[in-house]
Amino acid sequence: MKILIASDVYHSQINGVVTSIDILMKELETDGHEVRILTLSDNLKSYIDGNIYYNSSVSAIIYPNMRMFPRLNRTIHKDILNWKPDLIHTQSEFSVFHFARLIAKQLNIPIVHTYHTLYQYYVGYLLPVKRIGDYVTKMYFHNILNKSDCVIAPTKKVKEYLDHYNIDSEIKIVPTGIVRELPKQISESRKMELMEAYHIDPNKKILLSVGRLGTEKNLDELLMNMGDLVKLRDDVQMIIVGDGPYRKELEAMVKTMGLGEHILFTGMIAHDEINEIYQLGDLFVSASTSETQGLTVLEAMMNGLPLVCREDKSIDNVLVERVNGYTYKDRFVAVDCMNKLLSEPELHKAFSEDSKKIAKTFSTESFAKKISDIYKQASLLYNVS
Repeated sequence: MKILIASDVYHSQINGVVTSIDILMKELETDGHEVRILTLSDNLKSYIDGNIYYNSSVSAIIYPNMRMFPRLNRTIHKDILNWKPDLIHTQSEFSVFHFARLIAKQLNIPIVHTYHTLYQYYVGYLLPVKRIGDYVTKMYFHNILNKSDCVIAPTKKVKEYLDHYNIDSEIKIVPTGIVRELPKQISESRKMELMEAYHIDPNKKILLSVGRLGTEKNLDELLMNMGDLVKLRDDVQMIIVGDGPYRKELEAMVKTMGLGEHILFTGMIAHDEINEIYQLGDLFVSASTSETQGLTVLEAMMNGLPLVCREDKSIDNVLVERVNGYTYKDRFVAVDCMNKLLSEPELHKAFSEDSKKIAKTFSTESFAKKISDIYKQASLLYNVS
């Protein structure tokens, strides 16, 4: 099949959506499908780079790093129509989704949509009155998602969220596969090289947080947890990987709390280096409840990190309690769990090995097979072979 994957964001950002797209595209191409990407550029230029279409865009203003544009570039539009994709798989709900709808209508082909983002955690950036924001969100996504032939939810948590939108389109749960094989372990010399490059203290136990720095990620709690952990032991350092609109506030908070020696912000990390960064850590920590599928948790597990995460349905069957990590509701419990894992080497080793074993069950091949089956079912409705 010829498959057009359409997303407002691609490699201009590093997040779960981009990771999911990359994994899917690689597996689909391995299975013999022809895949192209339609996305937004980070400026007013439209261009084609290999199998990627970049449509011009402007800042959406309402949310940091969000881009939008009302019109599909003519050259890109014509090239896609001439290529004649058999199906479009949309990955976002704004500008590029509307481009995809236009193309799908003209070619009479199906749209399959993956719903990645729980907008209840983001609507406050646009509409500060929650009741109004919830209503507008519900009406918008009810309308958008009913224009898809099938909606994919990466977890049961997302499916339950979408059920409130009263969507007529079929919703199927397909967890994103992330593991084809476990990452290669880095050498001690490479580890020391990276620690020096990022100013990480090699004599300290490293707690790792990876993700976009936004208010909805509840990073304030991680800082408070770290403040309490430091009172128990001084040999710890938290590495916060990523960037986002809340970074300056977090850095100011670290300074106010006097945690400058114990908390380090790396900014964005190149995608081809991220597995190496995970391997610098001793624990992976998260206080977020806004995730849809917890891909950073799975990445941490692939690299053998035990987990301490706030309880959330997005990591059900990923974090197995007292096997590869601990969940918590009370943040003071989180501090105790962190200290326990850092204090008991044999327990840490057991959790580390089990993290890798569980991660291996989230196969990229299985993920792509389930998506391919959905494509085939959707295509039957349009007589696409």
